Amino acid sequence: MIEFHDPATLTALEKCIGDTFEGIAFAQILEKRRVEEPYNPKGDEYCSYIELTAPVKLRFFLMMTHDHLIECFSQVYPDMEIDKVPQEVFDDFINELTNTAAGHFMSIVCPEKKDMVIGLPQNADKQATVRCLTPGDETVVMYYKVEDHDLYASLAPV
Repeated sequence: MIEFHDPATLTALEKCIGDTFEGIAFAQILEKRRVEEPYNPKGDEYCSYIELTAPVKLRFFLMMTHDHLIECFSQVYPDMEIDKVPQEVFDDFINELTNTAAGHFMSIVCPEKKDMVIGLPQNADKQATVRCLTPGDETVVMYYKVEDHDLYASLAPV
C-alpha cells in the first residue's frame, strides 16, 4: 500500500517528473508545491492518466500546457513541422510522457518488485482532468514549474 501524502512518495513523484523532462527536453523543475485547491482547466491543456495495478494500485495523472507539449515534442522531433503534425500525434506524445514517468515512478517506489502491471495511458477529457486535479484525503496533486511551463501531476487510488 502506498501513502500518497507521504514525503517519500512525493519525493519519488518529483524525481520521476524531473528525470522524465530532463531526459526528454533537457528541462529542469524550478519550483514545486502541493496543490490545495481544485484545478480549473483553461482549455489549452494536454492531459493523460494511466492506471497502475501491481504491485501497488494507483492512478498516475499528468497535465501540461499546449506550449509545453509542443516544446518537448520539438526537442524529440526537431525536424518535424509542428503545424503539419496531426492532433492524434500530440495526444500519443502526452500518453508516452505519462507512461514513461509512471513507469519510472513505479521503479522508484517498488524497486524490489520485478512484476509490474501498468495499464495503457489514456487521454483525459475536461471532466477527468477536474477529477484528477482535485486534491483530497486520498488524492495528492502537485504543481511543478518546468523551465517556463506549468505542469501538474497527481496520484490517486484506482
